[in-house]
Amino acid sequence: VLAYFTSNQWTFASENITTFAKSLCSEDKMCFNFDITSVNWEEYIVHYCQGIKTYPLKDPMVNVKQARKNQQRSVRDVILLRYHISLS
Repeated sequence: VLAYFTSNQWTFASENITTFAKSLCSEDKMCFNFDITSVNWEEYIVHYCQGIKTYPLKDPMVNVKQARKNQQRSVRDVILLRYHISLS
């Protein structure tokens, strides 16, 4: 189901938004921030991943602690395996 959306490249034109943002008075610009450079991408990615987990994947957030432990264990195992291979 997600393959169509994850394996294609998407381009969106935003001329209307750009024109609209330029037409705002300074007070409105403070209320309606269109500056993409002000996005906290780390925070965005965390919320994005939580949303994907919760809605399309229907996986409850109660499993997050165990999933993080599993991920940390997997990362540790990969690092140890790479180290072992590099010594061979």
